[in-house]
Amino acid sequence: MAATTALSGTKITPTTSRYSLKQIEIFWGLLFILPWLIGLLLFTAGPMLASLYLSFTDYNITSPQGPQWIGGQNYSHILSLEFKTASSDGAAAALSPGYSELLRVGNTVVGATDIFFWKSMKVTLLFALVALPSSMLMALTLAVIGNLKLPFQRIFRTLFYMPSVVPAVATALIFQQILGRDNGWLNKLLEAFHIQGPGWLSEENTVLPALALIGLWGVGNAMVIYLAGLQSVPTELYEAAKVDGANAVRRFRSITIPMITPVILYNLVIGLIGTFQYFTIAFVLTNGNGSPNYSAYFYNMYLYKTAFAFSNMGYASSLAWILMLIVLAITAGVFFTSGKWVFQPNATRS
Repeated sequence: MAATTALSGTKITPTTSRYSLKQIEIFWGLLFILPWLIGLLLFTAGPMLASLYLSFTDYNITSPQGPQWIGGQNYSHILSLEFKTASSDGAAAALSPGYSELLRVGNTVVGATDIFFWKSMKVTLLFALVALPSSMLMALTLAVIGNLKLPFQRIFRTLFYMPSVVPAVATALIFQQILGRDNGWLNKLLEAFHIQGPGWLSEENTVLPALALIGLWGVGNAMVIYLAGLQSVPTELYEAAKVDGANAVRRFRSITIPMITPVILYNLVIGLIGTFQYFTIAFVLTNGNGSPNYSAYFYNMYLYKTAFAFSNMGYASSLAWILMLIVLAITAGVFFTSGKWVFQPNATRS
């Protein structure tokens, strides 16, 4: 009886788990993304850290010697400029040893230790100024047409998206036939209208516009993204605007464009990054030389040749990190200004 009473007065508590539910979820989450983490460390973060180290070294990949630490000499050699004043008779200014004339502004001569860095950066920036606005405008135009209720709409979308999945080398070979000087299809078409076509890929003044024209061939991916943005615009906004008497142009300018500005921002950033990584088509069409007269010598072509033609991996790593910092700075500037023109319905504006 006493034993029963003592037993009935005992309070039995459930056994507490050693780990909380949140800790168990974190463990399984990390376990499932472990393959991705390993890939990130081995194939992305690891090579980036290695290239950062190599950028401060003198490292020739064909030399039996390993990387030799030289500090910031690679960066100094890439970015060094010198300004001299030329004489009034136009004689060449005496630049310091190791400097070559880059350009002249009046009587001021600008010298650089690495003129190919500045030339390739100039080509890349000029190409971005031509190709990026035109490709974004073309993609938006095709998306607007593809969003209309027209016959064979799905076929239209498919036809304009398909070129974006064609390999870059195949695209380059196709346009080599289209833009040839003598037997190019485009110049043959112009001859029918008694117009003498230029050497699109062999003249300094036309090679960058020609490459920008080729870039319009692959705007299908951006078109699809714009199309998704257009279809997400609430239809009641258009209906209200029609009631107020707004025509199609006014509705597009006052409703469509502001509502898809987040999509425009996305395509702008992706386009910027892609433009500064431009390489394959220009490399194939110019045989890797950026001809004529380095007018199509893009930054990535110079980086590639430095690393794998001249085997100077340390210097090439410095070029790669400078490119990353430039792209990062431009992208940060775009995001910094985006608050003034990107529509954010849930944001609080000052």
